[in-house]
Amino acid sequence: MVATIRIPDTAQDALVITPYAPLSWPASLLLLSIICTPIIGAAIVSGIFGNWYALPVSATLCVVIGLAFRSGYRRTQRREVVTLIGDAVSIERGHRYPESRCAIPCSDAEVLLQTSAPDAHEHLYLCAREQKIEIGEFLDDKERHDLADRLRRMIRSAGNLGPMLTA
Repeated sequence: MVATIRIPDTAQDALVITPYAPLSWPASLLLLSIICTPIIGAAIVSGIFGNWYALPVSATLCVVIGLAFRSGYRRTQRREVVTLIGDAVSIERGHRYPESRCAIPCSDAEVLLQTSAPDAHEHLYLCAREQKIEIGEFLDDKERHDLADRLRRMIRSAGNLGPMLTA
């Protein structure tokens, strides 16, 4: 999902890129509890009847399922923010707060949509000289093309009328 927001302090636009998140954190916890409750319940009943070996296996299974839910949820919380700061395009990546930042000069910035041979999947890159940064790797093709158009408009509005590549 690509959203355009206006930064109040600078009155500039920023593109916020996030993956599709089908479940909220409370919904994920509810689903996890619906799955794990019968597993732990059956293990407790089995333990009462003398098969206590089921308890550690069931607890381990529930922990593994919980870790899988956490990992999947964390992937849906990834965020990329693309802004124009001065004469550079800034890209911030992270989950709750920016964990990495990089910047590309607007005068050299190019938007490149490139198809990779092995998976025939398009990749969107923001390029400048030796730098090549992939953006929105979790987006589908339609969203990726929309993002490429928005990035091109953003860079053009900064004064760079250089080539906008599609390979």
